[in-house]
Amino acid sequence: MAKIIIADTSCLISLHKIELLPVLKDLYGEVFVTTGIQREFGEVLPDWISLKNPLESEQLVFLQSILDKGEATALALALQVDNALVIIDELKGRNIASSMGLVPLVF
Repeated sequence: MAKIIIADTSCLISLHKIELLPVLKDLYGEVFVTTGIQREFGEVLPDWISLKNPLESEQLVFLQSILDKGEATALALALQVDNALVIIDELKGRNIASSMGLVPLVF
């Protein structure tokens, strides 16, 4: 079964710069980003990347108090989506993701 990937901004930017953004679709099938990540990305997203925002929650508020907006919304969304993996580049974010039971992928 294909996993759902939730990509942080730095992943999108890096793959876009080297023209390998479609690798996410090829590897994972479903790719979600939040509107905050879309804004940080600053480019038009391919139509196969879905916009999905986390529901307001105590976890979201907590994450926004300790992480940047993109990472916070990515982790909050990953907590709300079954079968989701999250790509996050910063060690602090990966450690927080792991402590919350998420599977962070390093990029």
